[in-house]
Amino acid sequence: MGSARSSPYSKYYPNLVVSLYFGKGDGEIFLIHDAETNMNKMVTCIDISTLYQEKRGSAVQMIQTLSSFKHDHLVTIEKYWIVPNYLLFVEMEAPDPVSQWKSFCKQTFTSDQTLDVLNQVVIALGYLHSQNYIHRDVHPSRI
Repeated sequence: MGSARSSPYSKYYPNLVVSLYFGKGDGEIFLIHDAETNMNKMVTCIDISTLYQEKRGSAVQMIQTLSSFKHDHLVTIEKYWIVPNYLLFVEMEAPDPVSQWKSFCKQTFTSDQTLDVLNQVVIALGYLHSQNYIHRDVHPSRI
C-alpha cells in the first residue's frame, strides 16, 4: 500500500498516519491504520470553511443522521468530529482488502454479478427509506 506518511491534518486528528491517499472529491479521502483496533479505516476530511453557515450546519446534520444507520449494505460511519468552522472529519470502515478495492470497482461484471450489486443497492435504499431517509444522489460512482 505504499509508505505511511503524516498529513497536513495531523494536528487536528491525533496519530493520523496516512497509508494510502485516495484523492479529492467532496473531501480528501485517506486510508489510515488504527493501531488500537489493528484495522484499516477510511477518513474523509471535508473543508467546511468555504460553506455558508447554514450549509455547514446541514453538512454536520447529514453526517449525524448517516452515522446512525447500521446495515450490511451501507458503509458504516464509525465516528466524526468537527474543527469548528473549518474541517469535518468522517471515519468509516474500509473495504477489505482495500488493496483490491479500486481494481474491483473497475472490473467488468457478469450479468449475475451486476444483478447482485443492484439487488444490494435496492436493499440498502429500502433500509434508508424505512428510516425515513431518501438518498437523492445515487449514481454509479457511489455504488
